[in-house]
Amino acid sequence: MIKAFVMVAEKPVVGVSSLDAIAMGVRSEKNGQVCVINDARRNLLYSAIYEKTEAGLVARGSANALAVAKRLTAAREAFVDVVEFIAANTRSNPNAAFAGSVPYLMLAGNVVAGWQLARALMVAEDQLAAGTDTAFMQAKITTARFYADHILSRAPGVRDSICEGSDAVTAMAIDAF
Repeated sequence: MIKAFVMVAEKPVVGVSSLDAIAMGVRSEKNGQVCVINDARRNLLYSAIYEKTEAGLVARGSANALAVAKRLTAAREAFVDVVEFIAANTRSNPNAAFAGSVPYLMLAGNVVAGWQLARALMVAEDQLAAGTDTAFMQAKITTARFYADHILSRAPGVRDSICEGSDAVTAMAIDAF
C-alpha cells in the first residue's frame, strides 16, 4: 500500500522508528531529553532514551551544572534499570514486576521533574550571564541543585527497592493488604 502511494504521489518515503516519531512529537529545545516507552503488546515494552540534557549540563562546566548532571545521570540510569527489570519480569514473574509499581511511578515522576529542573538551570545560567533578573535566576539554579542533591540522589535506592524488594511484598498474603 505504501509503495502504491509513493508511486502515485511521486514522493519519497523514509522509514522512521516509532519511538523516534513519538519523540519528535514532543516539544524539546536543543538540550531536551525525552524518554519514550511504548507498549509493544504481549507484555513487552520498547524504550528509547535521549540524553542531550546531561551532555548539555556537562558541556557548561559550572559546579552546579556538573552536580546536577551527575545526579540526573544516576537517576536516569536507575530508571532505565527499573524499566528493564519490569520488562524482563512482566511475563515470567508479574507479581515481582509490579510489586514496586508505586515506587516506580514516583521514580518516573522524580526523574522527569529533575530533567525539567536541569533544563531550567541551563536557561537560568544563560539568563544570569545576560544579567536578566539575577535573583530569580539564581533561585532557579539553587532549586535545581537542591532537587538534584536531595531528591534525584534517592533514585538508586528506589531502584533497588523495586528490583530487589519484591520478595518482601509478595511473601505476604493478599488479604494482609
